[in-house]
Amino acid sequence: MTVPRTTLEQWIVLQTVVEQGSYAMAATVLNRSQSSVSYALSGLQERLGLSLLEINGRKAILTEQGRALLMQAAPLISAFLQLEHRAAGLKGGVRTELSLVVDSVFPKNKLFRALKNFQREFPDTRVHLTEI
Repeated sequence: MTVPRTTLEQWIVLQTVVEQGSYAMAATVLNRSQSSVSYALSGLQERLGLSLLEINGRKAILTEQGRALLMQAAPLISAFLQLEHRAAGLKGGVRTELSLVVDSVFPKNKLFRALKNFQREFPDTRVHLTEI
């Protein structure tokens, strides 16, 4: 029995195509040619033996199988990108901190949502929060 061998790069290309809605937009975001995006996805689908995307006009839409697999791959992609970001920070010796002072009447749900998004974008930044 052979094990399909896919690459993280192929999964990132798939995720970007889905996020951008088309091969052309994904190619722009990834700074690649449209043909290299197409090649990466055809290789991924071939190795898995599954159709992950349907093309409807110019829009790329996940199949049910593609949705299930990308949902499982997305946290791995995110973790890997955070790992690379962390390594770059360690290499550069950069450690950042952010201090916030927030009024006690500020809506907590908005604050926590914003902080969660910030931490996702800047995982190596230490946040100090003070409520007044």
